[in-house]
Amino acid sequence: MKKVLTVLVVEDDANEYQAVVDAVKNSNRQEKIDNGEDGVQIELRQARTFEEAERELATPGQSFDAAIIDLKLANDTGPSDLEDADKMGGRLVVDLIFKLFQLPMFVYTGTPGHIESLRDRESPFFKIHKRGGDVLVADIISDILTIHKGGLLNLLGDDGVIQTFGKHFHEIFWTHLAPAGEYWLIEENREALKRYVAQHMMEYLERSPDPAHAGFIPMHPAETYIAPSIKEKVFTGDILREASTGRLWLVLTPACDIVFQKKVADASVAGGIRYVRKADFITLAHLTPWREMPDIKDYNGDIVANHVKKLKEHTSNQRYAFLPKHKRLEASFIDFQKLLSVPEPDIDTAKFERVAAVSGPFIKDIIARFSYYYSRQGAPSLSGTMVDWI
Repeated sequence: MKKVLTVLVVEDDANEYQAVVDAVKNSNRQEKIDNGEDGVQIELRQARTFEEAERELATPGQSFDAAIIDLKLANDTGPSDLEDADKMGGRLVVDLIFKLFQLPMFVYTGTPGHIESLRDRESPFFKIHKRGGDVLVADIISDILTIHKGGLLNLLGDDGVIQTFGKHFHEIFWTHLAPAGEYWLIEENREALKRYVAQHMMEYLERSPDPAHAGFIPMHPAETYIAPSIKEKVFTGDILREASTGRLWLVLTPACDIVFQKKVADASVAGGIRYVRKADFITLAHLTPWREMPDIKDYNGDIVANHVKKLKEHTSNQRYAFLPKHKRLEASFIDFQKLLSVPEPDIDTAKFERVAAVSGPFIKDIIARFSYYYSRQGAPSLSGTMVDWI
């Protein structure tokens, strides 16, 4: 079945828009040659001004799978310099999409300097390219197709999140919500109801019909993290970068101790009020990058392939817990022997930068392992051998 992707092209120059049209025609032709009716076809909609783009994005029943955006449009009166760059029509479109929509954006402009302030937001789903540079329109079209194949553009499609949630919600409603319905008739319980449904939804999404998975779908390593952290203040499972050393630490203080229990007057903070946690000190465990783990380098300091198998042994060592790599983090080992105790007033200051958080299912296991490591009692050694004991 033919799949059609709709791309919004924010471009006022006829020649530049025609270049996009030509690139799409070539892509559609090649897709049809390679995949027949199963090939992905791209359709374009043009907007020449910010106002036209705004109308296109807001049109009922119209949805877009990606956007290609020029910065300076026909009705822009400026800017003559970088000072007013955020007022350019194309930049306004970028800001609008960031605020209200979920679709990949490719800025393709002759003046990329006007959007340098957003360079730190670049990702596979938001890229800034200079027109006439190394990247051609055909490359952008190729990137859009790659994103489609990765499934992002299908997120709201026939087998996407909304449909999947809807299917499971039907079961959750009749199996779990309705029998306990008296709880959910009270307005004060509305937030609890949202969490209740979300928790049940996760249980359904984790199920697997494959007996080899023992009923649970294996999780992707990226699911280990929430990056950046969502909670407003430092919390259990947060990964912090120490400003003075650059070292990474994991917050191990359990949630029951890291919660705020009172507020005190403090003229040094905004508003003059500081919230104080139950714990006087916050416990952090050091994250050792995998390349710095013992026994994986030779005497020259080079990593030896045969020694890397030592990492597998470290994962079974009760002293350590393994964390996989992430875009923000190198693969590392939590060292339960290398701990740092931080005074509670210091933890939410510039002394520590929040990098990410270890997600709920994983941090619970890590804290359990940490607790077990320090609860080991050991047993006295017996003299003799088994023969003497039986």
